[in-house]
Amino acid sequence: MSLEHRLRLLTEGGMLRPENLGRVRKVLAYFSDVHGILLTEENAAAFVTHLCCALERTAKGEPVEELDPEIYEETRAEPTFEKALAVSRDLLAMNPELPEAELKYITMYVGVLLTSLS
Repeated sequence: MSLEHRLRLLTEGGMLRPENLGRVRKVLAYFSDVHGILLTEENAAAFVTHLCCALERTAKGEPVEELDPEIYEETRAEPTFEKALAVSRDLLAMNPELPEAELKYITMYVGVLLTSLS
């Protein structure tokens, strides 16, 4: 399955609104255009799925549970943390509807992505 196929399934299944599909595609373009990183099913499936869910949760007004502090501390210990945090801040700026509470989750997923590429 490709990321496009995943996005199509989420959209057709009513789990991703068309306006949020556009936001996800902008994030995919950001990684490619700004960082030269092509997001694929293999390297970014979990991140893209989380992003889709976060956008939908936010659109529905659902709260975000705090990320387990131990998991975030593990994320902070990774060598990719600073870059992951900077990228995550860019992503929140691109998607201002996302609450600040998503920052830790997105940083964790971006960190995993960056680690998989190194």
